[in-house]
Amino acid sequence: MLVISISKDKFFCEDRGIQILTFKSVDNIGNETTNTFQVKIRDTLRPFIRAIPRDVYLDQNGIANIDASYFDNGSYDNCGIKDKILSKSNFSCSDIGNAIIIYEIIDSSGNNQLEVLNFKVYDTISPIIKIPNFERYLDNEGIAKISYNDVIPFISDNCSILSVELTDSLFTCEKIGLNQIFCTVIDKSLNRSTIPFFVTVFDTIKPILNLKNIDVHIDTAGYVDVSPYSLVDSIIENCSIKEINISNSRFFINDVGYNFVYISVTDISGNKSSDV
Repeated sequence: MLVISISKDKFFCEDRGIQILTFKSVDNIGNETTNTFQVKIRDTLRPFIRAIPRDVYLDQNGIANIDASYFDNGSYDNCGIKDKILSKSNFSCSDIGNAIIIYEIIDSSGNNQLEVLNFKVYDTISPIIKIPNFERYLDNEGIAKISYNDVIPFISDNCSILSVELTDSLFTCEKIGLNQIFCTVIDKSLNRSTIPFFVTVFDTIKPILNLKNIDVHIDTAGYVDVSPYSLVDSIIENCSIKEINISNSRFFINDVGYNFVYISVTDISGNKSSDV
């Protein structure tokens, strides 16, 4: 009867590489033969990838940094994973939309496995608006404005702005005082923000008063009344006049000759001019 034995017949991951084995045979009368030989243990099985394509969302700085754990869903290998690699792990505003990357796993024996991941990169953060209240002064035409350039320094977004809309930007005499304005900002991902702010409109321009001299005649009652409007040649005003006053509007016999009167004109904002 021949008995054959080997020093080791089961091998594990830690046995990878060159193994020296002893082969022994014994015949039925007890003669024994022993030989040694080399066996190279290899691991040729590729890792098994389990990955879930998950959408990526940019942060308030317009970036997203991810690693393999973001997509991995229990990948494994018979002898252990050495490395997990993404072909791209940093995303910015220029990556918004469809994205494709390669997910690679390398095991401790150098075997690798690849998987293509398809997902989307999103920007879901709304623009930030911090517009202060404004004061505006009507010009000689009775007009004041606020513009895109006035508000844009107070608007920010993690990516870029598509549009800025104001419910009102042109102010006239009818809007003197406090005005509530709404600013709506839309970024290129169509995220939207709206806030109110106030614009206080002032008119500080005085009327320009041009007078003229007139002759009047005392009537049979012994006096004459003079309207201030009869002494006004022209008034230049950016909005409208509230009132015109005259220092003396009735003249008697004793006033015959040259008389000086003061005319004052006041606009609706209380700006006042006078002349003699």
